[in-house]
Amino acid sequence: MQITLHNVNDGARTGAVSGAFSALQGDVNGCGTVTASDVAQVKSRAGEAADETNFRADVVPNGSINASDVGLVKSQSGSSLTTNPTRTDANR
Repeated sequence: MQITLHNVNDGARTGAVSGAFSALQGDVNGCGTVTASDVAQVKSRAGEAADETNFRADVVPNGSINASDVGLVKSQSGSSLTTNPTRTDANR
């Protein structure tokens, strides 16, 4: 998915910034592949309420990390993104 943000200001210039966005359900650590590490991370957070420190483990977004989250991550194990996102800047 391509996303463009308009009127971005870095203090020196203002313009549009575009970039690719990719997401993979179950990829809790953001490495691009769902692995045993993702399952372990969700299991280690089971029983916790989702907050700013653990929200990625709440893959079934219901506010708590539980067996449903673990099951979903396990079901996605082995999945991976087909491409790596590349940042582009419309001002360059």
